Amino acid sequence: SESSKKCDSVKNSKNSEDNLCDASSALKAQTFFFSPSSTTSLADLNNFGHHEKHHRFKNLRRSFNKTPKCTTDTKNPTSLSYMIQSSHSKLKLDIENYSPQLARKPSEANLLIIKKNQIDLNVHHEKLGGFLFFSSKKKIPDQDLMVWTSQTIQKPLIKTNNKVIKKEACDLFKLIQIYMGDRKTLINMTNQNSLKKSAPMFNESTFVQQLTAPCVNDSVCLEIMTKGWMHPQLRDELYLQIVKQTTQNLNVHSCLLGWQLMAVCLNFFPPTHKLYPFVKEYILSHLSESPECGMVAESSEFSTRLARTCLKRLEKINATGAKKGLKNPSMEEVLLAKSTILNPSLFGASLEEIMLVQRKKCAQLQLPWIQKVLSEAVLHLNGTKTEGIFRVPGDLDEVNNLKVRMEQLWCSSGDVLGDDLDILKNITDPHLPASLLKLWYRELYEPLIPHELYDECIENCDQAEKCLAIIKKLPYLNRMVFTYLVRFLKVFADPSNVAVTKM
Repeated sequence: SESSKKCDSVKNSKNSEDNLCDASSALKAQTFFFSPSSTTSLADLNNFGHHEKHHRFKNLRRSFNKTPKCTTDTKNPTSLSYMIQSSHSKLKLDIENYSPQLARKPSEANLLIIKKNQIDLNVHHEKLGGFLFFSSKKKIPDQDLMVWTSQTIQKPLIKTNNKVIKKEACDLFKLIQIYMGDRKTLINMTNQNSLKKSAPMFNESTFVQQLTAPCVNDSVCLEIMTKGWMHPQLRDELYLQIVKQTTQNLNVHSCLLGWQLMAVCLNFFPPTHKLYPFVKEYILSHLSESPECGMVAESSEFSTRLARTCLKRLEKINATGAKKGLKNPSMEEVLLAKSTILNPSLFGASLEEIMLVQRKKCAQLQLPWIQKVLSEAVLHLNGTKTEGIFRVPGDLDEVNNLKVRMEQLWCSSGDVLGDDLDILKNITDPHLPASLLKLWYRELYEPLIPHELYDECIENCDQAEKCLAIIKKLPYLNRMVFTYLVRFLKVFADPSNVAVTKM
């Protein structure tokens, strides 16, 4: 009899532990979606909008079926819900990392854009069970296909007959998962993983440091950029995979790293014209909607800043094209693309943004530092006596290298005007600073002459008085920069220089 009593007591204790786990799961779901004082039903889970097969909700649905509904009572230390809440505090990790702003489903409008532009998505299947010939599969709908997953993909998202692209697409998806911290590697190297464990709550200063500081995962980012740059057919696949992994991604840090990866990609190459409307619409959807929950306000605001950077880079690179040159992307370029996500770059920014940063570094300079340095470098390297100074381009790879060095100096702390020409001391070809100067003017986010004055300039280009009147209409900063440019070109317009430069 005593042995049977012991067995009964063991069974009861085991059942109580199971009930406690089930109740804790139910409480987790309850505190996850609703206020602490509300009750929860299975219908509430379905109404949340997540796919019923989502692996993170299978256990929660099972818990709701087994466990009676309960409410949290934090005022009563003896209540079951209070004991569950205190003894299972680790369950709140995903709750604190959750961000509805980052976890929205792709809209039907976005999927229509894909079909309208004749982008054929591959048919993917989900295994339902069985073995070998007896296994069964289920087709995954397109709108569920474009949702975050922890699993690998067996084929590209976009249909292709290229065997190389098929293999590269699957490898690329694994690299994206590694970079975002969603996939384990043989070496426990990612700063993201350690950040998730040490800082469950979103901390902007910590995450900003992680975004801008070099880390071991930068080599993964470089490999992704190299694949996209070497295989133009892979670029649309890359952007679709990033959209997939940033849709309904319940981990804030993972999702923000996905947005960071998109911003870095947009620094090197654009999507094709077919996919461009979809990518733009997806980015705009994260700018137009406001946060749904107060506890994720900081992360939602941060995601909006990342999305705004992605939009600017998308519009810029769609107009200018992919990175020029023969050399693959370098680690320096990747690090620079990361560091300029939250800080305005010298290239592609507006004059106001450049001067706002410059005032903190050197308030006495009234013109953009890069305009002054490159203009003086062209004159210093005897550009006035060089044939075709503004017609013959410099070596593209050397121009890219000079661009990276100037951006690095610009992003570094301290006075950027310590010694202007030191950065150009090893350069002997005046075509390099001349090409970079033209690139800077061309990539200004807003043109030096506003669009509304363009037609007026063309119509009155041979009438000096009307030209002066147009210049007076320019904003003050634009007028200062334009005046400096005219003085600079006036040197080359001297007849003695024209005879040599043939410009």
